[in-house]
Amino acid sequence: MLIYMDDRFLDLDTLYALAETTKGFSITTDPNDLSKVDVVMVMPSFFKDKELNMMPKLSWVQLMAAGYDGLDLEAFRKRNIVVTNAKDVYSIQIAEDVFSKILFLNRHLDRYHAQMKTKVWDRHRVNHEIYGSVAGIVGAGAIGIEIAKRMKAFGAKTIGYRTRQVETPHMDETVTGPAGFDRLLHESDYVIAALPLTKHTKHIFDATVFAKMKKNAMFVNIARGGIVSQDALVHALKTKTIRAAALDVTDPEPLPADHELWEVEEVLITPHVASESPFQIERLTALLETNIKRVLENASLENIIT
Repeated sequence: MLIYMDDRFLDLDTLYALAETTKGFSITTDPNDLSKVDVVMVMPSFFKDKELNMMPKLSWVQLMAAGYDGLDLEAFRKRNIVVTNAKDVYSIQIAEDVFSKILFLNRHLDRYHAQMKTKVWDRHRVNHEIYGSVAGIVGAGAIGIEIAKRMKAFGAKTIGYRTRQVETPHMDETVTGPAGFDRLLHESDYVIAALPLTKHTKHIFDATVFAKMKKNAMFVNIARGGIVSQDALVHALKTKTIRAAALDVTDPEPLPADHELWEVEEVLITPHVASESPFQIERLTALLETNIKRVLENASLENIIT
């Protein structure tokens, strides 16, 4: 079995150590070898300028990312190519990032940090807690579950939204369908987006959706910028339809310097860094090792998308 790996995300020492621990395959980092590979381990953007017919032997795609927007999944299905992602690699740190953003805005940490520079001792009224609140998590997958676990530790009620009704750990309730989505919006103090960008979720957060949220709701997006109508979000914030927004993703990225979202009050923007962690490579390597061993043993892979 020959695996093509994008060495921009794992250094060569890690790759060869991985090959040593999981015998039975060879690694190439040479794009000229694509016609010979059985497996590719890459970011989704790899397929922007690669055609599947360039890889006639391809049977498995392991994505190095959790997201898979932009991939033509139907094309992989037609070729019976298994596609897996790396959702569990990023869940813990993204969940922690959600709380950093909520606490930053709730506790006015931006103001206090600014005051340190001028040595000003001034207090700002706190009007919101996580304790006793309702957290609506739109996308109750691996990342959503890690967020819910931490919400429960804070003493919040959790409502998870997903496409089908299944019992979900750390969710007090799981809702589905338009009625369930509406109920989540009406009841939640924190609406947290953790769902993939697909043709069904593009601009799912539009003016109608923001209008259904509580006026004291905070919107948190650690998913993809394309799930939000950004003009609608700006309008909702400027008209106080919702109280705040914490965004790790925007559309486009980078957000243009002249975009009015930079200037809106009660907004925190970070440059798509929620997945950053000192343990990211360790977790990614562990996943790759597990899935390589499973494919060699003809066992079911982790994190199958299609």
